[in-house]
Formats: sequence, structure tokens, C-alpha cells
Amino acid sequence: MLHRRDFLAAAAAVVAASSLNAANTVRAFGVQLYTVAEAANRDLEGTLRRIAQIGYREIELGSLYGREPDAIRSLAEHFALRIPSVHVSAGAIGATGPLSLEGDLPRLAATVRAFGATHAVLSLAPLDELPRPRPGETFQAAISRLANAGGVAGWQRLAETLDTRGAALRREGVTLGYHNHNLEFLPLGDTCGWETLVAESDPGHLDFELDVGWVAAAGRDPVKLLRRHGARISQLHLKDIAATTRSNYVLQQDPATVGKGSIAWRALLAAARKAGVRHSYVEQEPPFIIDRFEAIARSFRYLHAIDGGGRP
Repeated sequence: MLHRRDFLAAAAAVVAASSLNAANTVRAFGVQLYTVAEAANRDLEGTLRRIAQIGYREIELGSLYGREPDAIRSLAEHFALRIPSVHVSAGAIGATGPLSLEGDLPRLAATVRAFGATHAVLSLAPLDELPRPRPGETFQAAISRLANAGGVAGWQRLAETLDTRGAALRREGVTLGYHNHNLEFLPLGDTCGWETLVAESDPGHLDFELDVGWVAAAGRDPVKLLRRHGARISQLHLKDIAATTRSNYVLQQDPATVGKGSIAWRALLAAARKAGVRHSYVEQEPPFIIDRFEAIARSFRYLHAIDGGGRP
């Protein structure tokens, strides 16, 4: 049962966070529930309560957590949390269900809208088969190999597919986005998968959720990428990586709470503001050396210390 005191506690946290720099507040920092997925699957109400108490005002969903969309929306609204964005799947991994690009797009759009969301974001490049690691290959490396198996032509085909599905979703009032890892930055001649998706897709049909931590794990500068392609980037994943991370394209990184890694956050947030990024979500990869809620709390406090208005 939801209690009045829960709402009052959440509302007080929101007011306290926003008052850090109310005159400059444009947008709120959010959190991607993937970071605390185990807790969300076990106790969604308690998870959202703790997120709101930290001061977050938005969440991005990674699944249905065993609930109906309207029930999740009601629970989020109880804790004064908005849901602008929902991750969806395609391909051999997670190809079916209400949050899939593989099936009924009007149904998908209706599901996304039921959350009060406007964005459906493809969380991982679709794979034609389930990853089966070769001898000496990690599961993550197998995913990267399959994603890049078609070379530039494969990414061009994906851009065309996402264009078509993005156009259909746009007609239903939902914007399709693409979320990167580091596998999209594997060099393919003089380009890569991510650059191909940007070049070959229609800005009116597809935008991008830039995961800055995975960009950095690929050895790329997320600030420069934002400055170059900011018009195509509507959302961010605010993820930091430790300086010990070796550049790679196989889904490997040494995670850190935001502000404790190697990313230049002041420059990145300034570039995001200039680009007009609409929403940004803290996310951290495992393994964790501290409690996950404490990790997202530390990330929140750092972001507000350097950019107190909750921007971008």
C-alpha cells in the first residue's frame, strides 16, 4: 500500500534538489533502472521511493518489472517521478513481448505512451542469432562480433530498418532512439557502426541516446562527439569509467561513480546543454564496490555540485 508520508518524503527530496539552483533549472537528472534492476524486480515501490528520496526526478525503464505500464506510471507519479523514456529490444535477444521492435508497432507505441513516455530506445544492436562464444572468446566479445559481422553494409541495413520503424512510431506519437555501447565504434574502414547509423538515418525518424561511458571505453571523446553530432542526440546516459579501462570494442569497462572516473563532466554537461539534450540518466555497470543506491546517490550529489540546476 502506498502511504501519504512516502509522497511527502519524495516531494520534499525533489524540492530540496531543485532548490540547489532553482533560477537555472532547465531539466532534471534521471536514473536508468538497469543500475538497480535486481532491487526493482524484487520491490519496485521501495526502489522508486529510494530513488526519489535521493532527489532524482526522472527514471528510464529497462523492463516491465512484472507490472502493467499504467501501474508503473501510477507508482512513479506517487513518488513525483516522470518516465520520459523506455528501453526496447530487437533481434535474437528479447525479440518478443510488449517492449519489442520486432512486433506490432502500434501496440509498442501504446505501451510506451501508457508510461507517459515519449521515447522508445533500442537498448542493443539486434543480433541475428544468440551469441555463442568461440574458444577463448567472452560472451561480450561474441555479442560485438555478431553485431559487426555485416560490416558497414550491415549497419546501413540497420539504419534503413530503424528509419522505417522510427517513421511508423513517430506517427503514433513516439520517438525512436538508439542506445550505444562501445561495439558500435569498432573501426570499419574509415567509419564505424555508430557513424554509419547517424549518416544513413533520417533525423526525423531516429535520434540517439549517447552512453558517454561506453563512448569513452571505446577510446573516443564523448565531449567531441556531442559537439559534432549534438543535433542528433536527445538523451544521455551519464556513466563514468575508471582510468584503468583499456580502450576496447567488446563491452568491457572498469566502472566508476560519476565524478570518480576519467570523463570531463563539466565540459560534457556544457556540450549537452548547447546541443539541447532533453534528458539524462545516471547509469553504472557492475561490478559495484559499494551499495548500488549509494552509488547513484554519490553520482547525483556530484552532478548537482557541479551543475546544480539539474542540467541537461
